[in-house]
Order: sequence, then structure tokens, then C-alpha cells
Amino acid sequence: DKSFIVFFRNFNSPVFDAVFSGLTFFGNPFFILVFTVIALYLSDNKKKAFLAVFSMLLVATVVLAVKTLIERERPDNIVVSFNVLFNFAFPSMHAAGAFVLLPLLAGVFRRLKIAFWVVASAIAFSRIYLAYHFFSDVVAGAVIGYFAGAVLLKFKDEAFFVSPEMFARQF
Repeated sequence: DKSFIVFFRNFNSPVFDAVFSGLTFFGNPFFILVFTVIALYLSDNKKKAFLAVFSMLLVATVVLAVKTLIERERPDNIVVSFNVLFNFAFPSMHAAGAFVLLPLLAGVFRRLKIAFWVVASAIAFSRIYLAYHFFSDVVAGAVIGYFAGAVLLKFKDEAFFVSPEMFARQF
């Protein structure tokens, strides 16, 4: 795992640092969710916007639970938050957040499918380049995120989260 970080440190440059810092900033799961909900609303996919919110909340819960169980330190023991929970590395919340919405977005915006994969992968890679995560943290986050998104999308019609109205009727 450390060999990836050491390898990419050989390519550090002000340009790459700026690009990957920007990707990490805008790759924050909160920003990804806001951009996704706006895009879904503008494309008249309001029910899918609710699914996006539910997907992100679910994957954040799973990732935080795993972080609590594993308690893996970040490379070079970097501290990224005042909240101790967010300072654990495994799995990557950024990678999980970027990949959880891929199945939904690729289904709605089919022409942009490859672009979504490229952006999600670049966000995940930025975490390794900036030495916030080990390679395995990012892979685990991406797998957890994509799997959660695919499962939720597959069962969306059978679950209570089809729409906010149906969710409200459950209670």
C-alpha cells in the first residue's frame, strides 16, 4: 500500500497538486450529492434525486461503521478532521461517495456514463496522490460505494424509498 504513495510522490508538481486538490475538494460526498440532486431535478428525475440522497446516507453509514471497526491510520498519520471518526482511513469516504451514485447517474444520463466513471476514478485517485489514503482504502471505498448504489438501484421499486411521498405513507 505504501509503495503506491511513494511512487506517486515522484510525480508531485504544483499543477498536479492543484488539480488533485480540486478533485478532492469537489469530490467530497456532500458536494457530489448536491450536484447530483440538482442535475436530477433539472432533468425532471425528482424520484431519483430522493434515491440519490438515500444512497449517499446509506453508504456514509456503512463507511463510518467500517472505519470505526477497523480504525486504520492514514498515511503519515495525517489528521483531516477534528472528528476522530473521519481521521480513520479505511475505507475511503470520498471513493465510496463518488462511486455510490455511478449506477444511478449512468442510467439517467447514459451518454455521460464514461465521463462519470472517469470523474469518480479521478476523485478516488486524488486521495492516493495527496497521500490521504492508501490504495486499498480507495479500492474498498469504491467497491462498497458501487455495490451499495447498484443494489439500491436494482431494488428501488420494491423498497419504501421509491419516493418521498411513499416514504411518508410508510409511517
